[in-house]
Amino acid sequence: MLEHLFGSKTRVKLLRTFLGNPGTAFYVRELARKAGAQIHAIRRELGNLEGLGIIRGGEASAEDAKELRSRMRRYYRLDEEFSLVSELRALVLRSQFLLEEEFKRRVKRLGNIRYLVLLGIFVGVEDAVTDVFIVGKVNRQLLARLMRQFERELARSVNYTVMSEKEFRYRWDVGDRFLYGLLEGKRISVIDELTPTGKSAAEAVVG
Repeated sequence: MLEHLFGSKTRVKLLRTFLGNPGTAFYVRELARKAGAQIHAIRRELGNLEGLGIIRGGEASAEDAKELRSRMRRYYRLDEEFSLVSELRALVLRSQFLLEEEFKRRVKRLGNIRYLVLLGIFVGVEDAVTDVFIVGKVNRQLLARLMRQFERELARSVNYTVMSEKEFRYRWDVGDRFLYGLLEGKRISVIDELTPTGKSAAEAVVG
C-alpha cells in the first residue's frame, strides 16, 4: 500500500528503517542489505528523502566511520526536526500492521499452533527478549524462512521463540519467570487456547 503512495518499495523500506531507528546513522551499503535493493536504487532514494528533509546526510568522523564499519564516511540518519516525522511514523506503523495481519495468517498455516502472541517491536517495546512467541507443533524450517522474509519486509530483525505445549505447561505450572514475563507484558494476542482466560479470536491486550 505505501509503495503506491510513495512511489517506491525501496523508499518505503528506507522510511521504515529510519523511522524505526531514530538517532541511528546508516551507511549506503548497510541500507542496501536491509532493504534488499541495489546500491544505485538506494542512493537515488536517499537523495529523494534528503531533498524532502526527512533524513540528513553527513560526513562521519574517523571514529564514527570505524564504528559504522565503512570506508565511506558518508552516512544518513532521520532528521527528527522534520515537521511531519510524527505523522509519517504513525502512517508507517499502520501500514506495518497490515503486514502483520498477513504474517499472522501465514504463521497459522505452518502447523497446529495453540498459542501465538506478538510482543516487542509490534507493541513499541524495543528491548524485549522476543517479538513473536509461539506454542505448538510447527514446521520450524518453514517458520524460519517466513521470519526472514518478514524481516526483509520490515527492514529490521525480528526475534522469535517457539515452545512445545508440554514445555509451556511445565513452565506455567512452576511459575517460570521468562514465561510469566511474556504473559504479563504488553502484547497482541492472536491465538490463545492455553491460558485460563484465553480467547481464540485475535485481540490487543495490554498487561
